[in-house]
Amino acid sequence: MAECFIEIFQEEIPARMQARAAEELQKNFAAKLAEAKLEYTVIQSYVTPLRLVLHIEGLETLQKDITAETKGPLLSAPERAIAGFLKGNGLSSIDECDRLDTPKGEALLYRRTIAGQATSALLPKMLSEILCGFSWPKTMRFADSDFRWVRPLRQVYAVLDGQVLAADLELNGRILPLASEIVLDRFHDQARSIVRTFSAYQQALNAVGIVLSVQQREEYIRRELIEKAQEHGCVWQPDQHLLQEVAGLTECPKVIFGLIEDRFMALPDEVLRLAMKVHQKYFVLHQPDGKNLSPYFAFVTANSDRSHEDTILAGNQRVLRSRLQDAEFFLHQDQRVSLQDHGAWLKDLRFVEGLGSMQDKAERIAVLLRAEPLSLSAFDAKNLAMLSKADLVTEMVGEFPELQGFIGAHYAKAQGFSMEIQQAIAEHYAPKGSSDSVPESELGAWLAMMDKLDTIAGFASKDALPKGSGDPFAIRRAMLGVLRMMIARNWLGLLPELFDRALQNFNLDQTKPQYQKLMDFYRGRMVQFLRDQGIDHHVALAAMDADIAEIPQVAQALEEFIKSSDGEALKASYIRTQGILKKAELPEADFEMPLDHLEEADQALWNKVQSVNAEISSASLPAERFVCLSTLSKPLDVFFDTVLINTEDTATRQARLYILQSVARCVGRVANFDRLISG
Repeated sequence: MAECFIEIFQEEIPARMQARAAEELQKNFAAKLAEAKLEYTVIQSYVTPLRLVLHIEGLETLQKDITAETKGPLLSAPERAIAGFLKGNGLSSIDECDRLDTPKGEALLYRRTIAGQATSALLPKMLSEILCGFSWPKTMRFADSDFRWVRPLRQVYAVLDGQVLAADLELNGRILPLASEIVLDRFHDQARSIVRTFSAYQQALNAVGIVLSVQQREEYIRRELIEKAQEHGCVWQPDQHLLQEVAGLTECPKVIFGLIEDRFMALPDEVLRLAMKVHQKYFVLHQPDGKNLSPYFAFVTANSDRSHEDTILAGNQRVLRSRLQDAEFFLHQDQRVSLQDHGAWLKDLRFVEGLGSMQDKAERIAVLLRAEPLSLSAFDAKNLAMLSKADLVTEMVGEFPELQGFIGAHYAKAQGFSMEIQQAIAEHYAPKGSSDSVPESELGAWLAMMDKLDTIAGFASKDALPKGSGDPFAIRRAMLGVLRMMIARNWLGLLPELFDRALQNFNLDQTKPQYQKLMDFYRGRMVQFLRDQGIDHHVALAAMDADIAEIPQVAQALEEFIKSSDGEALKASYIRTQGILKKAELPEADFEMPLDHLEEADQALWNKVQSVNAEISSASLPAERFVCLSTLSKPLDVFFDTVLINTEDTATRQARLYILQSVARCVGRVANFDRLISG
């Protein structure tokens, strides 16, 4: 058993691809070892921006010998058949074969031992196949071959049992010799080393500040941020996403703190955050109160030479200063023109091909804003819709697109608009994703809903609602956002009417096929929303026939009911009921119940169905209706146990089938159990 490690050295791997690459390397190499029947004890992968590393412990250095058997013809077979078998296996005489008893007589059997190959001879081919088959999200092709890799591949270094392997890798037309040394610093050719064990490899990296483990890099950066923030009288609020990204940008991290000039601290906090976090990957720091921003920022350098920290700091502060100077200039320029005047330029900004300009969209939103329950006046609706989109033509949003909505609210505040208007403008793009919160204000939620409904209806009018996995305009996300806001404010019952209003803006109505497609799209998103809430898929489907305003509550109540003993009993009885009805000749629609043909069990079940129907009608909550349904199980069981449904008497048989039909209809009033039992 031996130790093996492999280092694949290339230019920087994008941070978002690193974890998946390390996982794929480990998975594919384990599969190759299993295919070669080579055993090992531990396999572990590592990744830095420049290195993909695999470490294997307890690896066999030689394949086990295997015995292969080839069955030949019968001894009584023609000589030509026997001669062909001998020639095909490189034999000169049947004496080199064993004998095998078969039902047809004695046959030839050739046994041979296939010697196992050395692992050192197998590794180069394994590596070549793995590298050629690697599935990067994006790749570049080498000029002299068809080999593709995420970034220029510089070298591959492999060690087995203390020996540096020397072989050529065949990479789709490119021959890459295995390296004889590892690269410690790609900018200094002398910074190379020969290592023969994984521990020596780690020591060599650590000696020049390279941290192989991404978890250790994250922990180092986190610790440095916390400690240095305390030294500078500020705090770092954990940002795991940025921390993970930055840990993937450097293999030798060094945390440095910089200072923001006083003049830029007057900029809106969101502008400062965006310029630092999104554009520069800097860490935002706060005052000890955790609310206001600190004049300090932190960044992680990828330079392993620690003697130039002052130069690095000055360079990063200069870059941030330039970004903030741009923001300061754009902020000043934008505020020379009122938000209403900016809105006048929306006619020159296209929304989507075939759906008009942003001014057209704002006007359509204004129509929707006038709907109940808010019922804004025509003036207020148009004013709010135009103001909400006005910042799209500002220079600030042109430079920092992520600020749309926020910067509009900032300008609205500066121009004296009410707090309600400011908040609505700021919130109307929410929720931007499943982890984003819905708008807090009623007006903000109403505006956000109408904005998204207009987009959804617009795509529906073009028969362009997403199908399959593609959704470049995030229409599914918009529909989920609408559902979340409606459910949060008990507006879900308004959806059909709002769909109709939204389609009327495109000269369509409920009689057009686009309306039905829009409702089908809504149903699919509602099922997905319920599944995201932990509801079983078939339970979600079963709830979709309920009153639209109650679907989430029905789904939740059904999820709980079906797991109870009462729910299980009713489900079993319903399955039996439908099994009988599907095979039977059912009564006509105008069938009248012949009460004189009913036995005691018939009458009990019939009366129970009538009383349960009445109780369902008076129940105000979905959970109460399921409690009503649960009382059907016992009389149903008695009915099945004591009466013969398919009796020869036609009137009695039809009566009993009609009772079962009534049971099914009663259950269907609360939830579609047919969809539930289909799963």
